[in-house]
Amino acid sequence: MTLLRQPANWWRENRLALLASITAMFILLFTIGGAVGIANAATKPAAADDGVKGQTFTIATDTTWAPFEFQRDGELRGIDIDLIHAVAEDQGFDVKIDVLGFDGALAAVTAGQADAVMAGMSITKERQKTFDFSNPYFDSGIQMAIASDDTSITGYEDLEESPSRPRPALRATPSPRTSARSSASRSPASRTPPTRTTT
Repeated sequence: MTLLRQPANWWRENRLALLASITAMFILLFTIGGAVGIANAATKPAAADDGVKGQTFTIATDTTWAPFEFQRDGELRGIDIDLIHAVAEDQGFDVKIDVLGFDGALAAVTAGQADAVMAGMSITKERQKTFDFSNPYFDSGIQMAIASDDTSITGYEDLEESPSRPRPALRATPSPRTSARSSASRSPASRTPPTRTTT
């Protein structure tokens, strides 16, 4: 009988601590399991959006900016060309690339004749009213060149034209291509169907 009393006494003395420990283990187990499930869902690659899968998007570009986009032997090449093909493959859509020049590419997207521009473009507040931009993926900085004997231009502020200051003979303004490489598509208000830009 003594053998039966010892476990019963132990249970009476320790049951609250034991039940609290078991409860804490279940709470910990469910918390860790939930966190692992959330982490797996967050790190799992997103499946192709059924809205773009199987579609063909027209991408307008300018092929004068090697190594990003250029033509060699009649073939489109460059970082941007490889990038848009990789995104299309990953997301399950096809691309048709139209070489229109920079201004033509912007006009085509604005007019709805192309779905996106794949070219370097400075991201400005004015352009963001019309275009959605990808995250910048290359920053070349702003550059200008001045003749070595020209002392009238010492900084960007000297390039501003005013009635008292005529335009300098060499006009070197920041190009829309010098700030950041990014892709652009029409803004959500003007875009149908939705398009994707690279990220």
